[in-house]
Amino acid sequence: MTTAALPSPLARSLDPLPGESLAGYVLRLAQRQDRTPNAVTARIGLRDERERAPAGLNLGMPPEMLTAFAWACRLTEEEARSLTLADRLESLLAPDEHRRQDSLMPAALAAWISPGRTRWCPDCLRGDDGAGYWRLSWQVPWHYACLRHRRFLHDMCPVCDNPVGQGRADGPFGELVPNAAVADLPPDVCRHRPADEQPVCGHRLSVLDPYGPPPPTSDALAAQGRLDALLGLEGPADPDARPAMAGETVPLGLWITALHGVGVLVRASLGLPGAPDLGPGALNLATYLSLPTLDAADLRRQLHTSTPPDSATTAAALIPAAVHVLDASSHSELAERLAPYRDLVREHRPGVWRSWLRQYPDPRTKRLLKRHNRWTEMAAVARADPPASDLRGRHLAQRILPPHDLLLDPYRHLPVTDGCLHRVTNILLWQRCERAPRRADAAAALGYTDFDTVDGTFLRIRRALAGAGLTAQYQRTLTELETALAAGPLTDWAARRAALADWVVTDDDWDALQAALAPLQKREGRQPDWDLRRTVIGQNVWEDLTGSEPFASPAFRALTDTKARVRLRAVSQSFRFNVVTGRLPGFAPVLDAYRQQVAQSLADGPTG
Repeated sequence: MTTAALPSPLARSLDPLPGESLAGYVLRLAQRQDRTPNAVTARIGLRDERERAPAGLNLGMPPEMLTAFAWACRLTEEEARSLTLADRLESLLAPDEHRRQDSLMPAALAAWISPGRTRWCPDCLRGDDGAGYWRLSWQVPWHYACLRHRRFLHDMCPVCDNPVGQGRADGPFGELVPNAAVADLPPDVCRHRPADEQPVCGHRLSVLDPYGPPPPTSDALAAQGRLDALLGLEGPADPDARPAMAGETVPLGLWITALHGVGVLVRASLGLPGAPDLGPGALNLATYLSLPTLDAADLRRQLHTSTPPDSATTAAALIPAAVHVLDASSHSELAERLAPYRDLVREHRPGVWRSWLRQYPDPRTKRLLKRHNRWTEMAAVARADPPASDLRGRHLAQRILPPHDLLLDPYRHLPVTDGCLHRVTNILLWQRCERAPRRADAAAALGYTDFDTVDGTFLRIRRALAGAGLTAQYQRTLTELETALAAGPLTDWAARRAALADWVVTDDDWDALQAALAPLQKREGRQPDWDLRRTVIGQNVWEDLTGSEPFASPAFRALTDTKARVRLRAVSQSFRFNVVTGRLPGFAPVLDAYRQQVAQSLADGPTG
């Protein structure tokens, strides 16, 4: 832009105050010039092609407008840009130098920012030690409390009960200054106009409302201080503050995006049975969302990802809860902290859940929430160093064998089967040993052929552990199991499963076994079906030598009838119990010797 095309500099301009917003600067300038805000924006070049000063200018100004505005107000371009959110929150609204002006609006909506709408602190607006003014940070939804005065920011005018900063104007977000053509209004008044022919509200917002919200809690203030240090809401950002998620330092933009996404899920859980108590700040919204008469369209609007918290007190309930989730020290702890909100939304508001999955922009955090990757981090499969022991995936059976299965006792009360618990534990251990991130690879290597069933097993276990608050303890159990298994003799269970894939008791072996067992059988009463007993003994020996699930045996695979399989399983368990407890006297030494014979044949060569 040439100098000739620039507006002439103002004779009496103003220097921006620390943290001042563009709208607040225009209001102060209008008071100094004794003009309407509308006349001031036209004079200093804050007009678009429609000759309007839209509220979106709070986000950032196009380069030519920025130059003209800075020239007219006798400011540097850096000073002019500091009045907009794009400069203060560059990592959120302008992550790269190629971002266009028209793309700032979607970025703002994704960050819960409604251009033009603002909160305020009456004490700061009145001015404790000088002139009060409108802060830029009050337009950010993450700013819900004033740390200087330790009070909640106000949202709605106490007289007209309307959002401050939004007036009746063309466009979805109105103008930079609502009803800017109205003259003789101080900068601190509510400029909302109910209708075109009615006067503006005119209430002095710097007057403290005696019926305002109660003081914020210490947790809410601590979370606000954390956000202030990261974003510089009430001053320069703390250079030593580092945004962290699940114990890892992440870029600020990613942290804010994750905070927003988690906050959306926390809000969507309000009003649902069993939802965590977020205190009185969320009570009104929770009550409203639980109304049986609530219209479905209104519910979607209230819970939409771009809908900001309806008040500072609600934000003070949602945001500290989201910060608490992200402050987890590990991915498993993060998933455990998030589970009460995520599971409720997925179960009771599936439409909101699906919409969230489609719209949430951060794939890194989404991986913690979507089912097919949820347990990858919990398994701790990505290690910086190779495993210290010689334990590998081939040394794992399909079941956790005695005595190590005692480590799973704290989880046997959960509403899952013992087989599910063993299956999930072995897959996670295999991932650890092989440093492989895919459950499908672990399931295939361990011989679990029905991966869909295995995947469903993971979901049930995860829910059960999270519901009981045992996820972190279970991760420690995995480490203990890995250490215990590595300390004992290592058996190549994968080789055994392969060698005995089609194994059955041979005719010669059975002749010898029957000859040894028949004299031990009681003479009176019902006599056994020796053909069935041959199958049962083969089943038990195969389970012992392969450490595998019973249903993977050659005997089970040979049966096509469900009733026959159920019978084989029941008889095998009963026979094993009778042998171990001595109800079949003398059987245990014979069967132990035969088991050792088959195991020795595996070591010596192929087994028939």
